[in-house]
Amino acid sequence: MSTDIFATIETGMRVVIRYRLPVAEQGNAGEQFSDALGVLLTVNEAQITVQTRTGQVSIERKSITHAKEVPPAPQRRGRR
Repeated sequence: MSTDIFATIETGMRVVIRYRLPVAEQGNAGEQFSDALGVLLTVNEAQITVQTRTGQVSIERKSITHAKEVPPAPQRRGRR
């Protein structure tokens, strides 16, 4: 059995990924991790790319600590 989570998640699926931030990108309060929630676009040996609501995020695979498939986003409600 493969321990690579991306062996079981196909591109086009909605995912959430937690990853370590490079030292230069860590927050003022010392945040060391960030999350990317969106559609998995690409997976290769070195990095993955996720399309989030705010744009594409490329993440080095070696910095990923957790990743999983998540259900589709809920539909937005209309105005009343």
